[in-house]
Amino acid sequence: MENIFRDFLYFRKGERIALVLLVFLSVVLLILPSVFPSTKAIDQNFSNFEKEIAQWKVQKIQAKNITYKKKSKKLNKLFAFNPNTISKDSLLLLGLSKKTINTILNYRNNGGIFYNKEDFKKIYTLDSTNYSRIESLLLFSSNKKNITIDSTQTTSKKISAPPKLFPFNPNEADRETFQKLGLSQRVIKTIFNYRNKGGTFRSKKDFSKIFGLSKEQFESLTPFILLKSIQKNLSPKPQFKAAKLLDSQIEHFKNLEIDINQAQYEDWIKLQGIGPTFAKRILKFREKLGGFYSVQQIAETYQLPDSTFQTIKLHLKTSAILKKININKASVEELKQHPYISWKQAKLMVTYRSQHGDFTTPKDIEKIKIFSNNDIQRLLPYLKI
Repeated sequence: MENIFRDFLYFRKGERIALVLLVFLSVVLLILPSVFPSTKAIDQNFSNFEKEIAQWKVQKIQAKNITYKKKSKKLNKLFAFNPNTISKDSLLLLGLSKKTINTILNYRNNGGIFYNKEDFKKIYTLDSTNYSRIESLLLFSSNKKNITIDSTQTTSKKISAPPKLFPFNPNEADRETFQKLGLSQRVIKTIFNYRNKGGTFRSKKDFSKIFGLSKEQFESLTPFILLKSIQKNLSPKPQFKAAKLLDSQIEHFKNLEIDINQAQYEDWIKLQGIGPTFAKRILKFREKLGGFYSVQQIAETYQLPDSTFQTIKLHLKTSAILKKININKASVEELKQHPYISWKQAKLMVTYRSQHGDFTTPKDIEKIKIFSNNDIQRLLPYLKI
């Protein structure tokens, strides 16, 4: 037993040296902190540095705002203007986008006229913020004293001046006077035919009966119509003929009926309130759709007033749709061309078809959850397999 303990506690020379070194190092490590006190902790307070960064950011934002204000000052010069005569360069100075400017110019070049602020507000690319900014600056031809033609007009294309309204007697006015008032050649011809046959406008209401004169035009002209007292000795026979002419025009309009899928430009402009611009828009819309399946679709024509649609809808009739889309063969590009199909819907239709095979019936598009019930109902007449 004694030998066991002795063997256990016995260290060879190398082990004794290692043990001594271990003890020595332990003692040194214990004493070292007291001999060399720890250095002062590093200050890790970055508050000053953060303040400097914050100040730099503020200065950068301020500089950016100053630059923007200078730029805005140059571009957004607010001034009173007439939307029917203002030039492209002046519209840019008002800070309007190029897309909005092009829409305004295209509308005017196609014969469109802004009669009031509501007409100008209908520009679909003009957002509410920009409209509110310039609303109080809008001037129209009825404000004759306040209107000045924009002197900064630099566009090479000639722009027709808007109608300048002024007092007139419809029984005496010449062709030039009616042209200055903005009436079309067709309406002017009707007025002169009526007068040449002995017709006389006894009241403002009589003037409203002129075939081709829209309700909007009559309302804008009404305050300027001057009528002298009509002599009692006017020949009754010419008056009878003139009244008969007006009645025949009204009767012709009452009996007028056109096929919405077959009617051409000349047919559409026969309808009251439909001029060259709306006739072209209706034809373009019909071409994109592939034809109309309902008279109500005419009301979807861009910027067509509801009052005009209500006037003409009784004179419209439907027929077979001209063109349908084969949904098993049409590509994404072909599908998205249709006004009732968005790019996303077109893409999903083609994806669904590639994953599940051909559609067996047009109603299968119901399985593509991106279509609402309203989308499906108005789209189905245009689809085939």
